[in-house]
Amino acid sequence: MADAKERILGRIRQALQRQDPQPYEGEDLSGPVFTASSDPLDVLFAERFTQAGGKFFFAESPVHLIQALRELFAAKGWTSVACRDEALRREFTQAGLPSLYDGLDLEAAQAGLSRCESLVARTGSILLSSRLASGRALPIYPPVQLVVADTAQLVPDIADGLTAIRKRDGQQLPSLINLATGPSRTADIEKTLVLGAHGPREVYVFLLDRP
Repeated sequence: MADAKERILGRIRQALQRQDPQPYEGEDLSGPVFTASSDPLDVLFAERFTQAGGKFFFAESPVHLIQALRELFAAKGWTSVACRDEALRREFTQAGLPSLYDGLDLEAAQAGLSRCESLVARTGSILLSSRLASGRALPIYPPVQLVVADTAQLVPDIADGLTAIRKRDGQQLPSLINLATGPSRTADIEKTLVLGAHGPREVYVFLLDRP
């Protein structure tokens, strides 16, 4: 066993001493890696988000947004939707969504409603952080995640979303920054796709058109 270990370590030492030529020497790697899309950000995000299994609603006005939420609540029969964002909860409750509560007891939540940091168009991802009122648990504990955002929060790529957080927070970054792309899924168990293994089984994004 010792001889085999020494042979492996010896090969590693030899590999570290050998300097291979750089295949891309002189290339400028500071620019974007991916080709920019010609599609509008909202269209690109909707396409990628739905491809990942998410459900997307575009609201032309706050009235349209409330109507879409009300119809979804009624169709699902939800009576307890957790929302830790006090301003959002007050606004939506006054608009006719009485099923919202403060989310302190997440075990009672049939769904969770929250804002986000940004929506990443290229990957169809939702950028979240612990700095939001929803905290760490709300976006992943309830079986259904509802995210409300507006068109000003659309960004082309992940780097743009992280840059926006850095501009706002400086060196005091949130303790958790999470990138969610569609419902939680895993195929680790006998190669069978399982939804909701580590988070919500369904993810909805309601995008409000805000000029």
